[in-house]
Amino acid sequence: TAVVEAPFCPSYVLTMFPITFSILLDSSVTASKFMKQSQPSTMEMNEMSADSETPPLATYPLKEMRIVVEDEESPRPIGDIPVSYLPSDRLTELLSTDHDRDDDCESKLSFIMKEKLHMFAGDIRRRTSEVRDEMEREVTPDLVSVLDGSVAPTAQHRPSLMSLIGLQRPAADNGDATESKSCLPSSIDPHSRKYLVWLSIVVVAFLYNAFGIPLRSTYPYQTESNLPYWLTADYTADMIYIIDLFIVKPRLRFMKGGIAVKERKEMAKHYLMSMTFKLDLLSIAPLDVLYIWTGPIAVWRIIRLCKLLSFWQLFNLLDNSFSNPYIIRITKTLGYMIYIIHCNSCIYYLLSAWQAFGQIAYRMNNKWYLNKWVYNNQGNAYVRCFYFTAAVATSTGNNPAPTNVIEYVYMTFSWMMGVFVFALLLGQIRDIVSNANRNREQYRQTMDMCLSECKRLQLPKEIVDRVRDWFIYTWHRQKTLDEKKLIEKLPLKLQTDLALSVHYTTLSKVQLFQDCDRALLRELVLKLRPVIFLPGDMICKKGDVGKEMYIVNDGILQVVGGDHNEKVFAELTEGSVFGEISLLAIGGNNRRTANIRSKGYSTLFVLSKEDLNDVIKDYPDAQQLLRRKARQMLSNDAKAKQDNDKGEQKTLEEKCRISTRLSTPRMLDTVVKVLPETSVTGQQLRSALEMRSSRVQHVDTLPESFPDDESDAEVAKVFENE
Repeated sequence: TAVVEAPFCPSYVLTMFPITFSILLDSSVTASKFMKQSQPSTMEMNEMSADSETPPLATYPLKEMRIVVEDEESPRPIGDIPVSYLPSDRLTELLSTDHDRDDDCESKLSFIMKEKLHMFAGDIRRRTSEVRDEMEREVTPDLVSVLDGSVAPTAQHRPSLMSLIGLQRPAADNGDATESKSCLPSSIDPHSRKYLVWLSIVVVAFLYNAFGIPLRSTYPYQTESNLPYWLTADYTADMIYIIDLFIVKPRLRFMKGGIAVKERKEMAKHYLMSMTFKLDLLSIAPLDVLYIWTGPIAVWRIIRLCKLLSFWQLFNLLDNSFSNPYIIRITKTLGYMIYIIHCNSCIYYLLSAWQAFGQIAYRMNNKWYLNKWVYNNQGNAYVRCFYFTAAVATSTGNNPAPTNVIEYVYMTFSWMMGVFVFALLLGQIRDIVSNANRNREQYRQTMDMCLSECKRLQLPKEIVDRVRDWFIYTWHRQKTLDEKKLIEKLPLKLQTDLALSVHYTTLSKVQLFQDCDRALLRELVLKLRPVIFLPGDMICKKGDVGKEMYIVNDGILQVVGGDHNEKVFAELTEGSVFGEISLLAIGGNNRRTANIRSKGYSTLFVLSKEDLNDVIKDYPDAQQLLRRKARQMLSNDAKAKQDNDKGEQKTLEEKCRISTRLSTPRMLDTVVKVLPETSVTGQQLRSALEMRSSRVQHVDTLPESFPDDESDAEVAKVFENE
C-alpha cells in the first residue's frame, strides 16, 4: 500500500522495503518504460506553467505520508517520512501533472501485481494437483517395504484365507446377537445342523406312525394293558408334529431372487402358500375323536403318514451333507424295501386271521385238507409273516400254493411287486455300488492298460515296477489320477476358492509371493499342479535351465553332490521352496545350482514359468514388485555367500599358517619360579630361556634350520650339570 500511495521512486523503495524487492526487481523493465512515458514534454511544461500560478520547478504541495513496515517480532511503524526529505527536483519532474498521473501509476502497478498473483496462483494449483496425484496413486505396502529395504510384514498382517475367498464374516450386529442369546431364533437355516437334528426327530415320529399304525391295526399287539403306553407315544408324536407345524416350519428361510429371506412375515407367508403346509396340516387332523364311537383303533391315525415330505427332506439333506452319500442312498433304498415287506406281512397276517389260521378245512377232489398257505398261529407272528412275505416278494420258491381266490390275488400282487418294485430297487442299489467304485475301476483299467503297453514295448523290469509303484501310491494318496477333472465343471469362482483352501497355506510360505496382490494370489493358486516323485527320482540337476518352481508338500528331498550323487549336503522337508528365482531369470540366474533327489515318495506343487508369465502380464505393478524382491533375495544370498566365503578363507588361512613361535614349557617355568634367585642353576636356566626367546624368529613358514638349537642345548646342559 505504501508503494501505491507514494510517488514512484525505485531507489527509495529498494532502500525502505526489502520485502518487495523480488517483485519490483522482476518489474523493473516495465517500470522504466512507465517513467519515460510519464515525463512531460517541453510544450506541456510551458502550458502548465502558463496556466498554473506556481513556477514549473516549484515543489508540489504534498502531504506528510506515514509508511508502515511490519516487523516479524512486533509490528510497529518505522517512522514518519516528511516531504522535505524527498528529492524535490525529482518529485517536481514526476508530479508536474495532476493527480490523474498518480491514478495511472496506481493502475500500472496494480496490473503488475495482478500478473504476479496470477502466476503465483498457477504455481499453487500445479503443485496442488501434483500432490493430489501423488496421494491418489496406488502404492502397495509391499513396494514401500521393498524400496525402504524393510523386512516383510509378519504373517499377522497377511490377508486371511476367508478374506481371500470372500467369505469373511462381518461383525455381528445387534440382531444376530439377540438371536444367539435367544433360545428360539427368528429364522432357521434349512441346511444347518440344528434343523437337521430337529428334522431327524420329526422323521422318528413319522416312522413310528408309519410302522406302528399297520402293525397295531392287524397284529394283536395292542391290548388294554399296554394301551396307555401306545396312546402316550401317539400323542408325543402328535406334539412333535404340532411344534414343527406352528413353530419351526414358519421360521425356515427361503431363497427369493437369489437372496435368503429372513423376515418373519415373509417366511410364514411362504410356508402357508406351500404344499408342505397343507400336508402338514392334514397330518394332524384330529381323527382321534372317532375313538369315542369306535374305540382306540389305530387305523384312524393313518392320516399321520402325510408327513412323508419331511422324510424325503431329511434324506436329501443327509445326501448333500455327507462327503460319502452312498451309504445314505443305500439305507434309504433298504428302508423302502423293508417297509413294503412290513406292510405286506401285515396283509398276510390279516388274511391268515380271516381264515382262522388254517383251522378251516377246504375240499378238493372229494378230499378235505387243512389250509397250509396261511399262518398257523405258531411261533412269533410278526417274524413268521415277515419271512413268508419276503420269500414271496423275492420269488425264492418253495412256497405253499394258494387255495382260494383271495390267496391267488395276494400271490399275484406279491410277485408283481417283486418283479417291478424290487427289481427297480435292486437295480438302484447296483447303480449306487457301481458309482461308488467307478473311480477305482477307472484307476485299475488305466493301470492295466499302461502296464500292458510297457510290456509290449519290452521295457526293463525296473521301469515297469516304477510305473506300477507310481499308480499304487497315487491312488492311495489322492484316490484319483487327475484332480482337475473333478472340478472342471465347477464355476471359476468355486474353482478358485477350492484351490485357495488347498494351496493358500503352501503358497504363503514362498517368500517371493508374500504380501502380493490378492487377485494375483487367486490366479496363481489355479496354476499350481501336484506332481508325485518316486524314491530316487532326480527332480532337478545342476546346470539345467530352470523353468519351474517347486514347493514341497509332502516327503523329504535331498541336496546331493559328488560324482555319483553319493554326498548329501542338506534335506528339504515340508514347506521348503526352491527354484523361485529362476522363474523371473533375474541377472541370468536361470540355471539350477544343485542336484535335488527325492528320498522317498514325495508330493510337490509345481508352478511353471509360462503360467507365471501368463498371470503377471496383467499385473505390471506386481511384476515390478516381484522383480525387486527377486533382486533383493539375490543380493542377500550373494552377501551371505560372500560372508561365508570370507569365513571359509579365513579358516583355511589359519589352518595353513605355520609359525615358529614356540611357547616355553610349563614345567620349565615352574622350575624357574621354584628355584631361589641365589641358586646358580636358576640363574643359568633363566639366562638360557632369555637367550632362547630372543633368538626365536616369527615367520609364517618353517625355516630349514632353527637358530635356537644352541639355546636348547644350553638348557639341556644346565639340567645335566644339576
